[in-house]
Amino acid sequence: MMKAITLITLLFPAALALADGNKIFDALDKDGNGALSPAEVATETALSAAFEKYDSNGDGQLSRTEFAAYLNQ
Repeated sequence: MMKAITLITLLFPAALALADGNKIFDALDKDGNGALSPAEVATETALSAAFEKYDSNGDGQLSRTEFAAYLNQ
């Protein structure tokens, strides 16, 4: 039982952070295509400046995974 409680306490903050990250991603994804374009993040100065660094596949968009990497920097 102790291991389960420890695991939950370790994972719960991560789950909250993931949920918050998804909300932020959804708010930025103005066209709802599941990816963030440079235009969609233009008002987010830090993200806009780091866009190319986190666009790991070079497709000119940030996926949820790439955005999560940015949030977890």
